[in-house]
Amino acid sequence: MLEYGASTATWVQPMPNTYLPFGIGGHSCPGSELAKLEILVLLHHLTNDYKWEVVGEEEGIQYGQFPVPKGGLPLKITHKEEQTN
Repeated sequence: MLEYGASTATWVQPMPNTYLPFGIGGHSCPGSELAKLEILVLLHHLTNDYKWEVVGEEEGIQYGQFPVPKGGLPLKITHKEEQTN
């Protein structure tokens, strides 16, 4: 893992029993790059081929462990080709 200092990045050994889904170093999984590519392709299609609309009426942020939209974030997702027909 990289840890950024004031001017340089240095490698830091992970703590024992740290979950590393694709490993690290010379024994890392070669599929990690394929997984990154698949996620990028999925995001590309979701953002370019579909229209996203927020349908929730409640606005604001609910603060807890993580800030999240109040009442969640209900979405209406439609394929762009369906809108033209």
